[in-house]
This record gives sequence, structure tokens and C-alpha cells, in this order.
Amino acid sequence: MCIRDRGQVAGMKDEGNWIDIPAIDVRVPLVMSPSMQDKDIANTLSQGAALYPNGIKPGNLGNLFISAHSTGEPWRGKYRFAFLHINKLSEGDLIHIDYEGARYTYRVTRKDIVLPSEENAVVSNRPVPTVTIMACWPIWTSSKRMLVSGELTNITQLTSCEG
Repeated sequence: MCIRDRGQVAGMKDEGNWIDIPAIDVRVPLVMSPSMQDKDIANTLSQGAALYPNGIKPGNLGNLFISAHSTGEPWRGKYRFAFLHINKLSEGDLIHIDYEGARYTYRVTRKDIVLPSEENAVVSNRPVPTVTIMACWPIWTSSKRMLVSGELTNITQLTSCEG
């Protein structure tokens, strides 16, 4: 697949790392948070979807963890609506992660709503490559978290297009 074919969004550069979820029309930059601290995650969310620095990279064994906003509060930044429709994802929907020149495709396998607590921390070490995306839920609140998980199904090398 060439980079031009990734469906560039008007006004956005098609370089770098992205999360693309066709079923809910999401395509936002994927930005690595400098740490797991809440302050750093919050700052990263203003730049796109936050990739948590838990040591797991796309395609590797373990659980890749990504969060984004699900609120329209203007002070949350340009990407405040990124995961607004995360609740509409269904088993079998695809989540594409374009990361460092490759597209990692995950198929949704599960959806949960949990309370934000230490007991509900997302497990990083898994015996297969998985992804979990998260947003505060219900929308406009931060009382719970919607978690959508998927398993890796495909890796495609991305190349530059000629002409």
C-alpha cells in the first residue's frame, strides 16, 4: 500500500503515525506520550490519540494501549471528538495503526465499560499482539471508561507513491 492511498484528510499532512478506524470515520495522529503520568497523557491528547509508553509497539507481543477524547469541550483541543463514537464499534470492525512505515490491522474482539481504578488497569503483557483503545464514557463525562480491544490480523508495509 502506498502512503497516498491511505485516505489523506483535507488540511492534514499524511506523514507520521496514525490511527484509522473506518467504521466510525476516525483518522487522527497517533502520538507517543512521554510518560504514563496523567499530566503527560493529557498534553498528548491535545495532539491526537495518545499511544501509551508501556513498552509495547504495534505488531509486537503484548497489548498496545491508545486513548483519545470523547468530548466536545473546546479546551480539550482539536482532537476532542476523536473517539466520540467508540461505542458504535462492533466485533469484527477494523482498527488500523499506521506506525513507522507499516500498517498494523487489528480486528475488534471485545468492548467493555469499566470504572477508572487501579483494579481495572489494562494488562500490557499478552501472549499475542493486541490493541486496546479507550475513551472516557459516557460522552461529556469522565465517570467510566469505554475499552475496545482487538487482535492483530495483518501487517502491510507502506511505501511512498511515484507520480
